[in-house]
Amino acid sequence: LGKGAADAGRPSPYPKIDFCEDPEVICGSAQHSELKWVAGMTEWVDTVQSYDKDGYSYLEDLKRFVNGGMTYDTFIMNASKILQHGCHGDYTRCHATDGAWERMDNFKMIMKLFRLEAREEE
Repeated sequence: LGKGAADAGRPSPYPKIDFCEDPEVICGSAQHSELKWVAGMTEWVDTVQSYDKDGYSYLEDLKRFVNGGMTYDTFIMNASKILQHGCHGDYTRCHATDGAWERMDNFKMIMKLFRLEAREEE
């Protein structure tokens, strides 16, 4: 993504930024304010979407969530836990997630804005 990719001959949108030397540039760059969003999306794809451990698959749970009318709050909690702690499940198996309820409220607000509110199963 940055200087490391450019130095290795790979395409890089940020060839002059050395993320290893200055990781704070992700949140602190005035010139490239989009880096925080890009880093977040990269983390989501690498960590959450590919999560498949201990009999739990994020993608399979996503399908259950959508097909079940998007009313399964545990799905939202598990996604938060995977992102923050690298685990899923109840509190005996995985740490509580900081800001979990606020994150769930924000998720539901966004779903409502996109008119993708929870629906009753048909």
